[in-house]
Amino acid sequence: MERRAFVQQSLVAASVLVAACKIPLPTAVDPQVSSLGPDGLVVFPSQHPELDTVGGVLTIPVEGAPPIALVRSSDTGYEAFWMSCPHEGTTVKIRGDGFRCPNHLARFTRDGQWVGGQRTGPLKAVPLLFDAAARMLTLGKEPLVPLPPRKAMLLDVTVAQESALSRVGGIAFFGLSNGYPAALVRVGAASYLALSPICPHLGYIVDADAKTGGFLCPGHHAAFTALGAWTGGQVTTSLKVLPSTFDAARGVVSITIP
Repeated sequence: MERRAFVQQSLVAASVLVAACKIPLPTAVDPQVSSLGPDGLVVFPSQHPELDTVGGVLTIPVEGAPPIALVRSSDTGYEAFWMSCPHEGTTVKIRGDGFRCPNHLARFTRDGQWVGGQRTGPLKAVPLLFDAAARMLTLGKEPLVPLPPRKAMLLDVTVAQESALSRVGGIAFFGLSNGYPAALVRVGAASYLALSPICPHLGYIVDADAKTGGFLCPGHHAAFTALGAWTGGQVTTSLKVLPSTFDAARGVVSITIP
């Protein structure tokens, strides 16, 4: 092959390669809950086989906005995220057990948390309201957590009767069945801290986290220390401290629950 012909063919090949590298990625769109309309977007999980098992993901297209990933997070729980990478807005793809941005390769777990690649924040959550009776989800609607008028309740806890409080760092829960929840933490040999176990984000009741010794919200995975301070996961505020007193003579902690 003559040198001129070789050079011309090389230039053509290089042009094709450059053109291929310029294939546009999905347009960056700032996700807005208003994109779902004033009444939100209704989804019936039973109509979508993708949501038959825990960990399943349903991709929902939204006109004028990025698609939504609806994830079945537990037997009775669901989470939703805009499939828009917080870095530059590229639409993320479902990959393995999470999501990956095709632009700069940021990686996210199924609960929307960033875990590697291009450094960025978590995927933006889409609020949702779950009607368990109708088995219906409404995306774009915040769960309603009405607080009926009521008087504060005084709860007396006899420490010796609670095995969970036999050691420093132990956590005991109360009132989960009567609407007056409280968590009591033993923080010293003769000192206790009472906290509201209601997650400030959307009102889920937090669980004790055996791995950290603190609390973890089962709804959107906000994490808290044993003293109630928020440490990671879904961004929110600290758990509310409840007024309490300890009568060492009787071994009783009195907690005021609003």
